[in-house]
Amino acid sequence: MRRAPLAPRSFLAHLDRDWAQAAAPRPSRSKYRPMLDVVVAVVVVVVIVVVALVVVMFLLSLFLLLLLLLETVRLGLKTLELRRLLRACARPSRKSFRINSIKAQPDLLARLKAEGWQMSPVPWHSDGFFVEAAPAGDLLGRSRPHLTGEIYFQEATSMLPGEVLRAVLSTLEVSSSRRLRVLDACAAPGSKSTQLGNWLEGQEGLLVANEADPVRAEILRTNLLRAGVVNCLVTCSDGRDLGDLAPELFDAVLMDVPCSCEGNARKDPGSLLRGSGGAPSNDGTPPIWHRSLVEKQWELIRSGWRALRPGGYLVYSTCTFNQWENEAQCMKLLEADAATELGGFRASAVDIAAVLNFPPSAASAVRGIAPLPSEKAQGQRSKGQTQISPESARLGVQLGALRLSPQSFDVEGFFVSCFRKEGSTGAHEEFFGTRSKPAASASTAMAPSYASDLRPLSASEVVKLRSLAQSCLGFWPESESESKKTKSNLWEDPRSGEIWLLPDLGPPGLEVLARHAKAPGLLVARRGRCSDPASRLELSDELMLVAGDRVGSAAGLSTSEWAELLSRVESGRHISPGRSERIGNMVAEETVDEEEEDVIGY
Repeated sequence: MRRAPLAPRSFLAHLDRDWAQAAAPRPSRSKYRPMLDVVVAVVVVVVIVVVALVVVMFLLSLFLLLLLLLETVRLGLKTLELRRLLRACARPSRKSFRINSIKAQPDLLARLKAEGWQMSPVPWHSDGFFVEAAPAGDLLGRSRPHLTGEIYFQEATSMLPGEVLRAVLSTLEVSSSRRLRVLDACAAPGSKSTQLGNWLEGQEGLLVANEADPVRAEILRTNLLRAGVVNCLVTCSDGRDLGDLAPELFDAVLMDVPCSCEGNARKDPGSLLRGSGGAPSNDGTPPIWHRSLVEKQWELIRSGWRALRPGGYLVYSTCTFNQWENEAQCMKLLEADAATELGGFRASAVDIAAVLNFPPSAASAVRGIAPLPSEKAQGQRSKGQTQISPESARLGVQLGALRLSPQSFDVEGFFVSCFRKEGSTGAHEEFFGTRSKPAASASTAMAPSYASDLRPLSASEVVKLRSLAQSCLGFWPESESESKKTKSNLWEDPRSGEIWLLPDLGPPGLEVLARHAKAPGLLVARRGRCSDPASRLELSDELMLVAGDRVGSAAGLSTSEWAELLSRVESGRHISPGRSERIGNMVAEETVDEEEEDVIGY
């Protein structure tokens, strides 16, 4: 349908309106130009920053890769071996656990298999297993066997130091009048300490587990209780002071020192790059960012050596690759001046592969590599001889250390070595002075000096407490067995009503170190609101944790209740606040005249 033409007047009106709109001034584009300039500038800056970051990241990656290549060349890895290492580091780490011989029930492995666990054995530990598969949705660290202490999740390589100490101590001659004493100087969180404690409980030996950091020391103590280790003492002291606090008092010392952790590359890929050694200085010393760490490790070694009795064994281990923290430290100990640095004794290396009965093919694959040139070899190097001499290569074999890499046994990287404290010289008495002589024996009726606020529990109360524990739990710690009723180690704090089972420290000498203990021993009970009105004794959470699933009443606890029990013990909520304050005061009184030191945390 055609539109009717407009009337002349209407047409003119439309024309006037259109003309007015066309004649009206339009807004200028210059009004938006400042805004457009800002937007363009922001976009350009963002692009430049992104490109710069990409370039920096690329250059940084090249630099770190160069450091890594330098490190692998220093480790003696050829092209194929380097490729195997990098491919192994790219694979997920293998979980592993160790069966606790103290608490594990005979049907443990059958129960784990029935629940869907798939396991394979660890070659160097009869009670160690790799976890090939676990029940779906099961958090391994919160599984019931782990919470009750039947198993302990531990890296397979971390089991090596404990196995080495067990093997060498089994050959050590110890008189029947005393027990073995073992020191774990850098113990937290407690995988190696619980392993050693499990073995020492069967030998009726004493374990002293030390950790410099107070929070980590609490975790360490809780893990030892969960593992059922009773005859142990957890101390909180700088590891570099242990040799002065307890000179020549231990049959064995474990020094699993703080390190650059390159061996954890499968769990933390950045650790391999962060810990790469870089280029050494001209005089053969470690790179500058390794130097303070290497010096701390050497101070710890000397402290552990001082705490070791003649004829004892020191195990040194790290979870890193570079030689500065491994073979170089071992060679420094072997070449150290006995009179001035080792207290008149000399160190001899122990062949770990032979001690652990490694097959020759396996031993050759994991032996420590040839050490860095010693100071004597540095003179040859300055004359242009860049190759390590045959003598140094032989020393690398004689070192007896093991170096495990991810590509060798599909495990985390680890280094372990062992040394024996041989013969003394005339400098021994001058070096140790009178501190190496034990103090006079204290009366059995007196509380130990590190727990002087305690009083002995009467014989009748000891009987009541044992009866209560047997009736309620069906358990009593073996270290306080029926054969030892005549000389009980049960002591009571009269102020809080807490009853403690103290460890058997053996011959005098450890009292000074024991003053740095986190707790005097195992808290077994307290007086107060109690299920037994006659004795007014209430059994503690610690005793339940030590007992684990061995006790009759534990069958009624769910996994979440076990986790809550573990949390209460770890936080220390079950111990009276005054106890920790008094322990701290005893240490403060002991060191009030000493120079104040910085807080040490590894």
